[in-house]
Amino acid sequence: MENDYYMIDFQEIKKLLWKKRSLILACAVFFALVFTVVSYNRTKSEKELYAAEAAIVVMNSTSSVNNSEDNSINQSEALNTYAEILKSADILQLMVDTLNLSYTYDEMRSMITVEPVSQSFVINIRTVSTISLEEADEICDYLERIAPDVISRYDKQVNVQTISNVHKVDTPQKRKITPITMLITLVLGTVVGTCFSMAYIIIRRLLDDTIHTSDEVEHYLDRKVLGVIPKPEKGKSHQKCGEQLREAYRTLCFGLRFATNDESHRSFLLTAVEKGTNLVDLAEHIALEFYTKQKKTLLIDFNLHNKALLPSNAVGVVDILLDKASFSDSVVKGEKYDILPAGSLQEEYDRFIIEEGANKLLKQAKEQYAYTVVIAPAATLTVDAALLGRQTDGVILALDTGKTQAKSARYSIDRLEWAHTKVLGIVLTNYDTHVATERDSLYYNTAQ
Repeated sequence: MENDYYMIDFQEIKKLLWKKRSLILACAVFFALVFTVVSYNRTKSEKELYAAEAAIVVMNSTSSVNNSEDNSINQSEALNTYAEILKSADILQLMVDTLNLSYTYDEMRSMITVEPVSQSFVINIRTVSTISLEEADEICDYLERIAPDVISRYDKQVNVQTISNVHKVDTPQKRKITPITMLITLVLGTVVGTCFSMAYIIIRRLLDDTIHTSDEVEHYLDRKVLGVIPKPEKGKSHQKCGEQLREAYRTLCFGLRFATNDESHRSFLLTAVEKGTNLVDLAEHIALEFYTKQKKTLLIDFNLHNKALLPSNAVGVVDILLDKASFSDSVVKGEKYDILPAGSLQEEYDRFIIEEGANKLLKQAKEQYAYTVVIAPAATLTVDAALLGRQTDGVILALDTGKTQAKSARYSIDRLEWAHTKVLGIVLTNYDTHVATERDSLYYNTAQ
């Protein structure tokens, strides 16, 4: 694809966001509720902390302030060792049993902090409790009292003294739920939800390779748009939807009338990029529009894989190609346009018969009709569209808006042109008028 870069149309993004406003609003409300519930539960689950502290000094009988560097290192290692001894499993279990506590070893260890003060002989003892200040005091006091005996048991030459008795320590207060905090949480959740949903919508659109607007058709496929057929909108009256459709088909047929130089007869092949596009409905509306111009029109169903115009037991195209029926006997007369169905035969047919027989069949149609519209299978599925397209004045390629990928459409055009088939232009079906470009929305707004 020559034009492989992406155009960012801010007007399109704006319209897309407005179309998805319900999703954005839902995300904003959802995130606001989630933030509020999480904040409320966290605040409720927080517990008041009670802390107590004490300090002891541990000095060797030979220690002095002017110790050498090596002695200082040894003293630091000794203090760290004493701190770990005070938090050992035996000491903590003894404390649990003595004070009749209900904590496990891991819980007790998480409640107690015993650490040396840098560049000193002091060890700080800190205990934290979520039950009461008395419990924190009791645990801290117990460690302070047994510290001299425990440390002396491992080192007879140390002197342990208390330099700070147990005292209460200020701890962070539990957060309270106030109207202000609830409002801030709601606003934060709403902003996060809105931004998240908008980012999701925009990124998804930027990564979307499907065709949405006529500008994208001209940018990615380098083809002109013959018409855009809007999809019915919920909440709109049948009359308003009918006015939009009539204007859309009037614009399409206006371009087709001047697509060729032959004023006496024009033949078009109608195909799609992928299976599933409603070509029958499109062809019938084109025929009805030509009828308003007093132009006799024939619809030919060459989609032999998926006969749709009439029941499969009716004779038609296949019967004519295999000389099983005549052209005049196979055409089904209608009040506003005639139909040549696919036929009743189900056996496999030869591509050569298709190509050679179509030329003869279309010549017969040219003698009796002003317009011939041929419905062919999707261009990406079979070569029928490419073979038949050479027998007509050109191909009308239908794209299902929002479903047909640009690379698939490009492949279909290349496949048709490889067979020397003229592609007249593109028709966008199921067009979303909410993301319509300014050019496309002109007659929509007029019709409304």
